[in-house]
Amino acid sequence: MKYFAFTALILVGMKSYAAENLDFWPYEIVPIARHFELVGQPKSVMVVTKGSEGGIVKSEYAFYQDGRVKRSTSSAGSPLSIHVKLDRKGRVKEVVHGSFDTGNTRNAQTFLPKQYDKNGRIAIITSRSENFDGAVRTFHGVGVIKISYSGNVVTSDWYYKRGSEIGPLNRRREEFDDDGNLVATCLGGEIGSVCDRSQSIREYGQSGIIRVRTGSVEKTYTYENGQLASEIRMEKGSAQEEVIRYVNYKVDSCGNWVSRDVFYSSDLAGPSSIEQREIAYYKECSS
Repeated sequence: MKYFAFTALILVGMKSYAAENLDFWPYEIVPIARHFELVGQPKSVMVVTKGSEGGIVKSEYAFYQDGRVKRSTSSAGSPLSIHVKLDRKGRVKEVVHGSFDTGNTRNAQTFLPKQYDKNGRIAIITSRSENFDGAVRTFHGVGVIKISYSGNVVTSDWYYKRGSEIGPLNRRREEFDDDGNLVATCLGGEIGSVCDRSQSIREYGQSGIIRVRTGSVEKTYTYENGQLASEIRMEKGSAQEEVIRYVNYKVDSCGNWVSRDVFYSSDLAGPSSIEQREIAYYKECSS
């Protein structure tokens, strides 16, 4: 449902994430710099996508020094803003996800921490949804995410309440390797069980996502020198591939890309769009 439309993908529980002291929040609620293909200590990033027909899409991000997102806004896809507030101890105390729906000055979902486990990992998160059109404030419902840790698998269960209606339990699992790297995410299943590779799944490699399977559609991603090179989409029963290629990378001293060309077909006569990033850092990288 719209008022509780999120997935609790959690990058926590393993030593590499514990070392970052990022409060162990679900990354789709509180993203960190690596989820934006960033290394080093970025302070702010502006992304501009220029289409071949002149269209421009802008996204802006600000980060805390430890890598957590502080604020983000994007006009791409479903317009969304994220605002993360910390307490005096540096822990997340409130996260607001707001949309830019026409006619609403505020249409948001607010997440609040409610309980941590004995290892300091977030165990329960509550949420509430509302919208405000400048005159009337309407509350849509409340929700709860309950998080379980078992070996290298993190399981997130959530439900909502809207009036007298109690929503059905939904489950998402995240699977990690022994070094704390995310290797797969999937829906449903048993607590602690790894994901079934033959079902709907998202798989990750060292450089990023490598495979997505949803129903009859499968996407595969290839990388060259750590940079995304291509995205190939195939649908079951069809012999036709849809290919997106990423080429002509320019990188800065930190190794983050600042410009790349995107081709939405095999025709390399000219790029379908050009993506550029302007990045400011807390601490500059050595050349």
